[in-house]
Amino acid sequence: MLHLADHPQSTQFWWELAAGAGHLGAAYCLYLHHTAQGARTQATHWIDQLRLQAPGLDEEFLLGTARFTQWMHEHHQPTAHPSLLDEVVRLALHHSDDQPLVCRPERQIADRLHHLAARRL
Repeated sequence: MLHLADHPQSTQFWWELAAGAGHLGAAYCLYLHHTAQGARTQATHWIDQLRLQAPGLDEEFLLGTARFTQWMHEHHQPTAHPSLLDEVVRLALHHSDDQPLVCRPERQIADRLHHLAARRL
């Protein structure tokens, strides 16, 4: 949700928090995030964490998704539904004019995201 709403600092913060707690999906998102940015050292760190926690990952799949992520980053920026953007803005704490941080999780976020996703199907 934060990634689609173009809140990279909040996105990375929450992915790192979840990955640090052992969430494999968050570690994978960080791998793709750093791959898209061309940050090879950070991307390597997170893919190594995935390999340690989930041996037997399909290396060809990981390489393919990394290439696709890099291409998407260069050619197609993700966009979010306007209602989702409004929700993210509502949750963002503005520490400065240009650096909002979304750091107040609420149960309503999941409910609203579910509602928005259902409308798009």
